[in-house]
Amino acid sequence: MSNTIKAIVFDSDGTLLDTRELILQGYKTVLKNHGLEHLASDHYIRQRLGKPVPETYEQIIAGHNVHISIDELADEHDTVQNSLVDLIKPYPHTKEMLERWKQEGVKLCLFTSGKSMMITRNFEAAGIANTNELFDAIISADDAIARKPEPDAVLALLTRVGVEPENAVVVGDHAYDIIAGKRANVSLKIGVLHGFGTQHELLTAGADFLCDNLDSLNRLMSFSTR
Repeated sequence: MSNTIKAIVFDSDGTLLDTRELILQGYKTVLKNHGLEHLASDHYIRQRLGKPVPETYEQIIAGHNVHISIDELADEHDTVQNSLVDLIKPYPHTKEMLERWKQEGVKLCLFTSGKSMMITRNFEAAGIANTNELFDAIISADDAIARKPEPDAVLALLTRVGVEPENAVVVGDHAYDIIAGKRANVSLKIGVLHGFGTQHELLTAGADFLCDNLDSLNRLMSFSTR
């Protein structure tokens, strides 16, 4: 690792927070509410994740006759997920590691396909209530910036914190996270295996390293931030 890492750009769901059940149950509940049980399988939904909620519903119901708009499905999705926040679990030592990296001078960035309110809701449910203080820059689906796998959000975040891509890392659990980092020409793309992405998917997308969990990520970063 020839360059000192000065910024880490994290995905949120499935990377820093265990929201897998929240995500799957949200889609499954809404689909079942509208007689779409045949679409409400973990595998079918999982294969279409990675984009903002409305776009995900567009992919899920493509080719099916549904008497409700995408916007209505997305609004119902938010309501359903708000009732399921107890499904959100923190990964071990997440807050402590983020605070330590920040104290060491590493800029912490967050890019997610979810809405800003989802960031606040999910992190608070996981016991991390100070996201605006913890992260130096955040981009969500509310920002008018091209979504993953485009590199725009990564580059915008790095511009905000004054770090060049060659001194940055992207960490995520989905192929789109890795592809976005690759297109942004960051120094390292790291896939985390405790989320939705498989080893094959993340490596195929261009991950330089894979970590089983945040503890192994912390060990890897201890070398690259020196």
